[in-house]
Amino acid sequence: MATFRCAVHQITWERDLEKALDDIGAWGYPGTETFSYVVQEFAGREAEFKAMLDARGLQLAAPYSDDNMYEIDSERETIERNLEIVRFLAAVGSDVLVYGPGRPRPDPVEPVHF
Repeated sequence: MATFRCAVHQITWERDLEKALDDIGAWGYPGTETFSYVVQEFAGREAEFKAMLDARGLQLAAPYSDDNMYEIDSERETIERNLEIVRFLAAVGSDVLVYGPGRPRPDPVEPVHF
């Protein structure tokens, strides 16, 4: 039988991390997904962030990392930023990174019509 895990993303709470963690933990969810800004805010203080999760019975399911992935010549910066996030994840016991664009593609691709 499959085992399913469920987490709540913190988008509803915008940047109110404490309130998000309080609510999600109180509702009995085992995990939470956050944004990469949390990684930046807690860089070098991973144990503090982990303690916040632990106090509420939560695990970090993943952070959502967004970049300007369409900008020419930004690959090195994007890779370095996401490597920092991955190191943070390792320190807090998470192994998933959700990665997506930070904004719509500047030159949308026209659909192909058959």
